[in-house]
Parts: sequence; structure tokens; C-alpha cells
Amino acid sequence: MLGHLSFGVEDLARATAFYDAARALFSRPAVVAFYSAALEAGGTDAGTPGLRAHYRPSSYAAFVNDPDGCKLEAVHK
Repeated sequence: MLGHLSFGVEDLARATAFYDAARALFSRPAVVAFYSAALEAGGTDAGTPGLRAHYRPSSYAAFVNDPDGCKLEAVHK
């Protein structure tokens, strides 16, 4: 679990709107909700929600690129 994350962005208001879409991921529906909210907030698809058994049999994840092109993974294990 991350306690702190820092990186630069080109447009603070745009990044703030995008990252406000982030939620605690306690379930598979939460991964889907994060993915949908991230796309609505200006992110782009980098991997639709689904099982990622190559990580572990129960991993369910989605991938998005934030508006500055940073790739994010939302995962429920």
C-alpha cells in the first residue's frame, strides 16, 4: 500500500479533476467504477477491467493513462 506518491503534472486543475476519480478498491465493482470515472475525467484506456490471472488467480484489474500519460493500475486481489 502506498502512503505517499509524488509526480509532476502539466495542468494542476486537470490532474486534480482526474485524481478525484480515485476510490478505495475493496471490490471488483470498485475497479470498474474507478476505470469508468477515470475515463470520464480525461484518462484514456490502457486495459479494460478483468481478471489478471498471470499476476495471481484472483487479481482483477484495470489500467488507465492519466491526462499527462502516466499509467495507473486499479487492482482488487
